[in-house]
Amino acid sequence: MGSGRQRTIMGMAAIEVPDELRATLPDAPPVMEEPSDATGYRGWVGRLIDDRYRLVRLIAEGGMGAVYEARHVDGGPHVALKVMYAELGDNAAIVQRFAREVQIGQRVKHPNVVGALATGFIDASSPYLVLELVTGPTLSHAMWEQGAFPWRRAARIGAQVAAAIGAAWDAGFVHRDLKPDNIVLEPDGRGGETVKLLDFGIAHDRSTAGLNAKLTGFGEVLGTVGYMAPEQSVGQGVDVRSDLYAIGVLLWEMIAGFPLFDDDLEQKDYFLVQMREKPAPISELAADAPEALTQLVASLLALKQTDRPEDPNAVRDQLLALSERAEAAPAPAPPAAPPMAAPPMPASAPVPPPAMAPRSPPATSRTSLPILLAGIGLALFGVTTCLLAALVLFLR
Repeated sequence: MGSGRQRTIMGMAAIEVPDELRATLPDAPPVMEEPSDATGYRGWVGRLIDDRYRLVRLIAEGGMGAVYEARHVDGGPHVALKVMYAELGDNAAIVQRFAREVQIGQRVKHPNVVGALATGFIDASSPYLVLELVTGPTLSHAMWEQGAFPWRRAARIGAQVAAAIGAAWDAGFVHRDLKPDNIVLEPDGRGGETVKLLDFGIAHDRSTAGLNAKLTGFGEVLGTVGYMAPEQSVGQGVDVRSDLYAIGVLLWEMIAGFPLFDDDLEQKDYFLVQMREKPAPISELAADAPEALTQLVASLLALKQTDRPEDPNAVRDQLLALSERAEAAPAPAPPAAPPMAAPPMPASAPVPPPAMAPRSPPATSRTSLPILLAGIGLALFGVTTCLLAALVLFLR
């Protein structure tokens, strides 16, 4: 499963920065999935940070900073150390977002959320955040490598994501960027996996409306195409039900083995596609999935917030109960009928032709999926007109 759209974060475009300040700011470094020598951050390996943390290796670089594996000079387990790019230090909005990630990481304490352990400054313009080190693959990598998951595994993973979202909501936050790249599957040592949720950098704090207004202008969009709920994709108010919509997308994709929405879908077209197309039910993706799972995922993917579940802990409990349901034993075969003697065949009787094998049903092509219909629809109708009409219907 590709991860192309997971780099389409609209964070920088949504930050409200005065024009006079914007003109003085450098461009943010590009988002990269693999570390690059170009930025020079690989040369930091071996450096001692704040007289406490020795950088062991560069793990990754992102839009706001670099992440290293580090060890405390006094011993103990290795940690992840996230450093904000120094060239972004004059951008007040980005500094506030980094500070928010620190704050949320320290307030949300849950086994399924990567823990924030400490924070500090390398210099006046480079804050750093010390995080729990996770070494498992991201969900996006696991789906790309393994394809469709058995529905029980998908339900177990979804239950843990719901638990993490519930903890964040209880602490006053909406994550707003649930996607496979932000979920790590950490081996638990018992043959299973523990979900670790990452990156609260664009989370919505429902207790500080003023700070949210500074980080996100009215009607502006923060999130990732393919996982944003409809209300989020048009810049309307979000709450925990917006995160639950994203969990519905994750469950659908884990079971299907491919994206619910086209990887190349543009943000401007995303809302219209959401309005026009109905996802295939889980029962069509996994014939052995229980009807309760089909209904739950359908409710999570409801277009209107009011039609979705509103308690992430209840969703967690439902998914756990489904994942622990014992596999149904096969029905016993009916008793064999006593063999019947075949009537004698006349010598002149013709030999019957061999039976023909039934024709295999054609494989379902990705091009027959609803997303192609969305593309055809967009070609036939004016995008602007359709989008306005859909938005009016959605907001009624």
